[in-house]
Amino acid sequence: HLGTTDVATIVRWAHAGAPKYKLVLDAMLYAVAKQVGAMHVSLRGRTDAIILTGGIAYSDYCVEQLRGWLDGLAPIVVMPGEDEMGALAMNALGVLNGELALGVYRPSE
Repeated sequence: HLGTTDVATIVRWAHAGAPKYKLVLDAMLYAVAKQVGAMHVSLRGRTDAIILTGGIAYSDYCVEQLRGWLDGLAPIVVMPGEDEMGALAMNALGVLNGELALGVYRPSE
């Protein structure tokens, strides 16, 4: 929608007064909060923690928006980082080498 996936750039433009950037950013954060809430329901309210990571975890604005919606569900842990692809590759390699079990996830019926 904005020609970039760089959250820092989107936040900077949103705070500079670009309404489209703020609208898209806030919509994304709302969607993230709804999905976390849906996961909390699927766990029957037994959520141990909510971990915010990736690019949004570097943004105080994003973290505070999410805290506003998610506070009270479970402790919120902020772990900034952007190595999701590396983690996926490491775990795939572990499965291929027989070091990790392959998990099969199916939606509940």
